[in-house]
Amino acid sequence: MPYLIILDEMNLAHVEYYFADFLSVLESGREVDGFTKESIKLHNDDKVEKEQKIPKEIRLPPNLYIIGTVNIDETTYMFSPKVLDRAFTIEFHDVDLEDYPPEVNSEEELKNIDFSNLRERIIEDLRSNGKFLAVSKEEINKAVKELKRTEYWEILKKLNKALEPYDLHFGYRVVDEIALFFKNAKESKVVSFENDDEIFDSALLMKILPKFHGNRKKLEKPLLIVLKVAKDGKLDDNDIEKKADELFKKIFDIQQQQLDKSEIIIKELKNWKNYRFKHTAKKVLRMLRQLYEIGFASFS
Repeated sequence: MPYLIILDEMNLAHVEYYFADFLSVLESGREVDGFTKESIKLHNDDKVEKEQKIPKEIRLPPNLYIIGTVNIDETTYMFSPKVLDRAFTIEFHDVDLEDYPPEVNSEEELKNIDFSNLRERIIEDLRSNGKFLAVSKEEINKAVKELKRTEYWEILKKLNKALEPYDLHFGYRVVDEIALFFKNAKESKVVSFENDDEIFDSALLMKILPKFHGNRKKLEKPLLIVLKVAKDGKLDDNDIEKKADELFKKIFDIQQQQLDKSEIIIKELKNWKNYRFKHTAKKVLRMLRQLYEIGFASFS
C-alpha cells in the first residue's frame, strides 16, 4: 500500500533547516528492495531502542510519498533551488465563483457515490506495478529515450540552451523527471490529459518555471523566451539572439516603438487559451505583468 506524509504549511520555517537530512537520503539512491541506500539517523540511545521500540535509524521505503502545502506571503520563506529541483510544484491560483457554493455533489449526493473504483485506480497508479518510487536508472534512461523520439525533446534542448546565459537552465535531474512524468502521465489510469501537448505543458510549468525569481533585468528575456515556446511550440536561433524589446514585438505582433507593455500583457491574458502550451503561457503572462508593473517577479 502507498503511504502519504502531508506537511501542512511547510514553509513557516526554512525548509532546508528540517528537511536537509531527508533530501540527502533521497540522493543516496535505492537498493534492490526499493529502500534508500542511506538512512535517517533518529537517535543513539540503546534504552530508547529497546524499551520504546524506536530504531536508531530508518531507511525510506519506496511506497512513501511526501506532499507539502505552502502559502506564500510576507510571513513565510521561499524554497531554495535545491528543494525545487526535487519536487513537482503544483499551484492552486484560480478561483471560480460562478458555481460557488456548488449546487451539485452536495453532501447527501456524495454519500451515494461509489468511490471504491476510483480509490483502487489511484492506488494502482501509485503502486506502479509494485515498484512505487523505486525507479531504476535503466527505467529513467528508457523514459528519456522515449521522450527523445518526440518533438518535445528538441524544444527542451533549445530552451535549455537559451536559458543558460541567465543561469536558469536545468540539469539532468529535471530532464529525467520530465521524461518520467511524460511517460507516467500517458500510462495513468486516473489522470487524463487532452493530448501530449498538455502533458508537456504541465511538465514545463511544474519543473522549469518555479526557479524563476528576480528583477526585470534578470527575468525579462528568459520569460519572453519561455512565452515564445509556449506560443509556437518552437524556438529559433534568431529568437534567442533578439533583444527583449524585439522579441516582445514579435510575440505580440506589434510595431510601435513606444509600448505600454503592462497593458498589452493584461489584454493578452484573456487569450491564454490560444497558446499551444496554454498553462505555461498563462503563468508566464502573469509573471511578466508583475515584472513590468513593479520590476520584480517570481513563480510563487
